[in-house]
Amino acid sequence: MSLFGIKSKQYIGIDIGSGGIKLVELREQNKRPYLHTYAFSDVPVPFRITRTDAERAAAVETTAAMIKEIAAAAKTVSKSVVASLPQRDVFSTIINIPKADAKTFNAAVAHEIEKLLPFPLAEAQLDTRKIEPLPSEVEMYKKIDRGR
Repeated sequence: MSLFGIKSKQYIGIDIGSGGIKLVELREQNKRPYLHTYAFSDVPVPFRITRTDAERAAAVETTAAMIKEIAAAAKTVSKSVVASLPQRDVFSTIINIPKADAKTFNAAVAHEIEKLLPFPLAEAQLDTRKIEPLPSEVEMYKKIDRGR
């Protein structure tokens, strides 16, 4: 809590793109975000050229060093960070999986994702989220089940 009871919120946003890294620090004032500081690097991020595990580890270290250097140049102080990745490096889709227990569900998700990826699932970082159906969809499913 700061002087006069006004709580200041601040966030860092990092955009890791193929052409470099951009960083902004936003602070909340009067319930609105304001740009406090920013910095960027035009040095290409090395992820696209990695082939081996050692190259990937080196790319992560290089990218982390770039982010630390940019943050130091911008004199950021926030510890809350939101980051983005290039769209071509992120695959996102919605798949339909029948109701099942957790073990069967996870296996079904992995099987469906393997069919969609152009590379082995072991080379991907898989993050799943269950999307609950809308109320109108629930009614539709009930009608379908009654018709069977």
